[in-house]
Amino acid sequence: MTKNGDYSERYGIEPCQIVIPGVPLIAESEDFSDSEQIRIVGFRTLETSAERALLLADEMLRPVRQDLRNGRCKELLKLRETRPEFNDHPWVREEVRKWARTGRSFNKRGRRIGTFKRHPLIVAAAVDELIARQWASNRERAFVWLADNDWLDYDAAKKRYYQAIGEERFRAVLLQNSIWSTAKPRLKARRLIRRADQLHAGQSITRTLFESPSGPVTVTLTAT
Repeated sequence: MTKNGDYSERYGIEPCQIVIPGVPLIAESEDFSDSEQIRIVGFRTLETSAERALLLADEMLRPVRQDLRNGRCKELLKLRETRPEFNDHPWVREEVRKWARTGRSFNKRGRRIGTFKRHPLIVAAAVDELIARQWASNRERAFVWLADNDWLDYDAAKKRYYQAIGEERFRAVLLQNSIWSTAKPRLKARRLIRRADQLHAGQSITRTLFESPSGPVTVTLTAT
């Protein structure tokens, strides 16, 4: 309330986290002769938006809520395996604690979800690189190349590639943390916003994540 007795304008601020899987960038010097080890020099992310990422996160939580209401935790276990970033979601953490207090088992039979002989994002990177080098004229020829060079058989290469670009577990999600949401007076909120990095359409921001023996590791965010 201001000195005149009027309520001042306030801004709601809610922390959030966006997780965007990356397709590796293979080193230009990589000759692909070793199918067990390749050198990666960076990552590129598939196009997304905050709105789509938020909708996907809500869609992925919906079957978990339904399953828990029915006294089961199968969908909760599946979500934690396929998208471990949800373990940082306050609601997921609380539901895990509730389930653990019941004494019921969290053990899951069968193969762990998300384990691959050749990860889909690595296959997508290899396909992109083969086409960029003109070693393959299109995706289909790239799948044939990978099969001929003992990376994966044709059907497996094709399946992994389309998993990488199509399945929801390889798409961006935006997680909101309403527990830490707060309301700030207008002036304080504006000062907070001014201190934050703001990324507008057509702009890029590059930040150093850490220093490695071979040099700084950076990330560049570009808004379209």
